[in-house]
Amino acid sequence: MQALYALADNANSLHTNSRDEAFGTPTEDTVRDAVAIQLILAKEYGWLRNENPLQGSFVAEFLTNEVEERVLRIFEEMHSRGGVLGALEVNYQRNRIQDEGMIYEHRKHTGETPIVGVNTFTDPESESVSADDFDIEVTRSDVTEKKMVIARNEEFKAENVKKAEEGIQKLKEAARRGENLFEVMMEIVEHCTVGQVTQALFESGGKFRRNM
Repeated sequence: MQALYALADNANSLHTNSRDEAFGTPTEDTVRDAVAIQLILAKEYGWLRNENPLQGSFVAEFLTNEVEERVLRIFEEMHSRGGVLGALEVNYQRNRIQDEGMIYEHRKHTGETPIVGVNTFTDPESESVSADDFDIEVTRSDVTEKKMVIARNEEFKAENVKKAEEGIQKLKEAARRGENLFEVMMEIVEHCTVGQVTQALFESGGKFRRNM
């Protein structure tokens, strides 16, 4: 973040320290990491390809308008297919995600989208690594924690039976009338669980099942 701010503010020179520099002579790995910070900002971070992005540059407004225009274009494409549900029926969202993924992978492999350490500025002496090379301990909830959460949930529902019933009924009525559900949910979540809210919406609007 410090390096990013310095470059965005047009620093004439920049030095990024190795993470072990305070304890002694930096190792080769930490020096590569320190250099990579500058390479990533210079080669990957498009914001810094513009002069003075934080000092009145037109690029901020241009990018904002560009993003809004593209988002609106996608909304219009979905609307022409019958809205969110209609677009789901023809796999519009899924196809867009797959297309974008293919474009990204192609640009990564050709080097058009530089990724430091992956397709540019790679270390010829390093070996490719896989998930099997890392012994990562994943934190899991034990039986005691699971029972505690379940008990807390049941206690919460028991304490809010009447208010929860009133809130769920209000949510169902709002759903049937096509009103703003978010506003109602923000009001009733103090007394209703996520499961109760979800079930109420299922009962009011049904469950969507995409045609296979």
